[in-house]
Amino acid sequence: MKKQLLIITVFFLSIVLVQAQQSRFPIKTGSVWRINFEFNNSCDGEVFVHYNGDEEYKYFIDGDTVVGTRTYFKLYKTGIIYLETPFLVTHKYMGAIRDSADRIYYMDKEDDSEKMLYDFTVEVGDTIQVEGGMEYPVSDITTLPNGRKQYVLDIMTVHCGSANTFIEGIGWLGGLLEGNSCSGHPGVRGSYLVCYSEDGEVKYQTEQSRCYQQVACGDIILSPNNPAGSKVPVVVIMPGGKMSITLSDQETSMWDIKIFNTSGQLSFYKESDLSSPIDISMLEKGVYVVKLSNNGISYSSKFVIQ
Repeated sequence: MKKQLLIITVFFLSIVLVQAQQSRFPIKTGSVWRINFEFNNSCDGEVFVHYNGDEEYKYFIDGDTVVGTRTYFKLYKTGIIYLETPFLVTHKYMGAIRDSADRIYYMDKEDDSEKMLYDFTVEVGDTIQVEGGMEYPVSDITTLPNGRKQYVLDIMTVHCGSANTFIEGIGWLGGLLEGNSCSGHPGVRGSYLVCYSEDGEVKYQTEQSRCYQQVACGDIILSPNNPAGSKVPVVVIMPGGKMSITLSDQETSMWDIKIFNTSGQLSFYKESDLSSPIDISMLEKGVYVVKLSNNGISYSSKFVIQ
């Protein structure tokens, strides 16, 4: 009888310990963070807008790895990063990430020491260390309609409206790894989280607007200087997974061709003069947006692969 009681007690204690290690909102294998830069005065009277449709990137989970005795998710980055010369990052391995007991830990790919990236157990008055080593107190904590806590730090944000806020289980509204977004990127004022989703389900959507229009989590982000519809490419899906693209009054020139899925994720990239069909056989069935860019001009059109 005593042995049975001991087994039952150990069983329940193990459940309690496991539950104590679980986060209220854990990272999922399908977690995606879409991020864009927030400062540009492309629209009169508006500051926080997309600089350009190409200047968006995302973090996402792709597989896991065991380091020591701990299991981590592998964190990747893809998209176009804005510096003086924008460049494309494709499936770049960033490092290992895990969450435990409402805290997120991160291990950079070039550093085998783990650091705590987020602590969602902090209270008002506690201090948080941001990028650059500065510490700021938590000035306010609210609970969002989805049950996640939103934390605001006592930071003078000036141009960076999301630099002082992070959300439980999601991270900084300036970007997952960016910390205080005002100092996160040389040459720009900051970045912001467009949306966060898990397995395709939206868990957070930005309240920032683009030229006075709200940006939905599934929107394809386009440059406000070259809105969609100014010239629509004619897209024809051909047998054998080929696609032809034509433009009215088209001059022969090289175009950057990017294809995005309905979540705004870059699915395909190629340079072409549009003179011959393009192989897109690697794309799955679904709705896509193709965007053509050349020398500051961009056009876009939706198409369907059946």
